[in-house]
Amino acid sequence: MVRPLRSSAIAFAISLGLTVFPSGPGFSQSPEYTNALNRMVARPQDPEAAFQFAQVASAEGRFREAITALERVLILFPDLANIKLELGVLYLRLGQSAIAERFIREAIASPDAPPEVQARAAELLEIAELGNQRFVVANTVSTGVTFDTNANFGPETGVIPDDTGQSDGSIFARISSRFSYDLGYQEGHRLIGGIDLSTRHYFEQSRLDSQRVGLSFGAAFNAAGDSTRPATFSATLDGAYYWRDGEEYLSEIGPTFSYAFGLSDETSAEVSAYYRDQNFINTATVTANDLRDGHIMGVAARVRHTLSETDALTFGSTFAQKDAEAGFEAYDEVAVTASYTTIRPGLLDIGGDDWRYGVRARFGMQDYAEADPAAPILDREEVNSYFLAGSAEIPFENDLSVLVEVGVNGTSSNYDFNDFDNEFISFTLTKSF
Repeated sequence: MVRPLRSSAIAFAISLGLTVFPSGPGFSQSPEYTNALNRMVARPQDPEAAFQFAQVASAEGRFREAITALERVLILFPDLANIKLELGVLYLRLGQSAIAERFIREAIASPDAPPEVQARAAELLEIAELGNQRFVVANTVSTGVTFDTNANFGPETGVIPDDTGQSDGSIFARISSRFSYDLGYQEGHRLIGGIDLSTRHYFEQSRLDSQRVGLSFGAAFNAAGDSTRPATFSATLDGAYYWRDGEEYLSEIGPTFSYAFGLSDETSAEVSAYYRDQNFINTATVTANDLRDGHIMGVAARVRHTLSETDALTFGSTFAQKDAEAGFEAYDEVAVTASYTTIRPGLLDIGGDDWRYGVRARFGMQDYAEADPAAPILDREEVNSYFLAGSAEIPFENDLSVLVEVGVNGTSSNYDFNDFDNEFISFTLTKSF
């Protein structure tokens, strides 16, 4: 079974050390909070009154007040498994995984714990144990095959037949490793980084073969402060080296800054900015490649909204500016993206009971700084690009999955020789560990 979207997101966030802190004394008291507080004060020996107050306080972000109420209950009634479990949940929300794990283990060990408490505690214990690991590594290995009707993104007609659209297939592989190291502060600050290795080999058009090595290192800081919503600021230095058809093609390096934060229980957002210094290298097939030397910088924003336990929408926008040695290689780009994911029963009796389905789309516009002197017209190039794909991810045991994706992409340009349309189907086998 695929875990619900929200549960997976919570587990991943806690495993990386993201923390949520309560609001400060500026909170206003709701009628529900006031009534629950008065009821608890009037009935100091009643654990149910304290439990109800803790629920109301927690819902309003008053986690420490909820913890205080429940810890007082345990002084009077030290064997209440459900109280210990709720304390474990609250300490998890505060990012204090070690204390949370202790209370959750005590709840599991309670001889009178109901089966539903035992089951919930076992699930939360796994999350708490992840949060207690200072050094966390996540690895992904994937491989697959893609078939394109226009693999080289060529026009329908051209002077040189090899430059027109050519169908082809390719095999690809990628190894990705990400790490997170908790610096040991209560706030949850950590070092982050990773390495990516990828390669693609075409069956017929070897000049399209490519390889990439990417490295990233930096830090992520808990920026929630007094907010009840998670917030993380990260800064990394990223570099990559590319090969094309066995020859060195491009190297780039530069920083990336991002700020991710929660807008509500269902909605999260992220804004980011990056800069890359790029050094292009001439190859046998791209003899003037170094005219692209320069830098590219951009900003992006993304909002993700969870519709239900199984459905989510994501919207994004980006703006990038590329400067180059040759003006006709420099451009401004604006793009918008959207995606929808849902978990539903599988179409076939293979893999897990539930599959993850998705649709994603992108539309972009590029406006070049100068006209290409080799073009038959004197106007600067203007390009509209599109991408649309649907997918189905089939889960198997041992963190193994198969992704099937079908889609179309292409461009429309005032330079006819840069117009193309392509249809593709891709099969990807992924193992995470």
